Amino acid sequence: MSEILMEAGHQVIEAADGDSARAILDAEDPPQLVILDWVMPGLDGPALCRLLRSDPDRAYVYVIMLTAKGGISDLETAMASGADDYLVKPVDPRELRARVGRATDMLARLDELRATREALRAQSIRDPLTGLLNRGEIVKSLERELSFAKRQGIAVSALVLDIDHFKKVNDSYGHLSGDKVLCDVAELLRGATRTYDILGRYGGEEFLVVLPGCGVDTVVVAAERYRTQIEEHTLELRNEIVSVTVSIGVASSDPTAHVSASELFEAADEALYAAKRNGRNRVEVAQSVFATSIDNKGREL
Repeated sequence: MSEILMEAGHQVIEAADGDSARAILDAEDPPQLVILDWVMPGLDGPALCRLLRSDPDRAYVYVIMLTAKGGISDLETAMASGADDYLVKPVDPRELRARVGRATDMLARLDELRATREALRAQSIRDPLTGLLNRGEIVKSLERELSFAKRQGIAVSALVLDIDHFKKVNDSYGHLSGDKVLCDVAELLRGATRTYDILGRYGGEEFLVVLPGCGVDTVVVAAERYRTQIEEHTLELRNEIVSVTVSIGVASSDPTAHVSASELFEAADEALYAAKRNGRNRVEVAQSVFATSIDNKGREL
């Protein structure tokens, strides 16, 4: 059989007994298709097949059971163990090629379904315009990071950023130009964010950044970096070179306090509105956490 399969272009790995076959299938990159002899030293075919099917975390392996037994009850036993198909000895080469061909087609289809499912999952958690995490997912991320931080005794910071006078952009240049501004800001944030920080579009022209293990001093530096890079960035809207600014509110959790995701977000959101009231294009820190504000020159007031 090995020669027939190799002639058909398949890579073949042989095992002398059931235990050797199990070791191959437990490897880091196991075969996707296995032909198991019913009778083998050590583990027999049905027993090994049951082991494969009992592990929900294992990548799916297509199993063809090979045996000299050809009765209906034998077929039922093979299928009950989790086999996908059945071959009776002596094996006709044409039947072998046909069944293995069917198996590879099924595996290819499984890969397509898996890719489609992953793509749908990605779409369900992503903002379709910017590609950032959407509101629901970024809030879940904040909740997860706070839960982890409580166990570890570390701080978590939330940074809420809003594009200043965004309505004027839409009114003056149109909604497509507004979308371009959102995408540009998202890309600037993505480029300035640490690999372990979490970035999402909270809604409209508002973005939320979750900074694990980050206290007040560090988050203020990060916020100033975001603000400066966005202020210095220019883009072309309807043949006109324009720039936008952002207002940012930040809040940090106390490692010893039990702060909820909604409480931390609300504190950062209140700081954001303070930045708006105080002239925009600035960073404000939640007063209940750290009574400092930073103007657009980066000075402490």
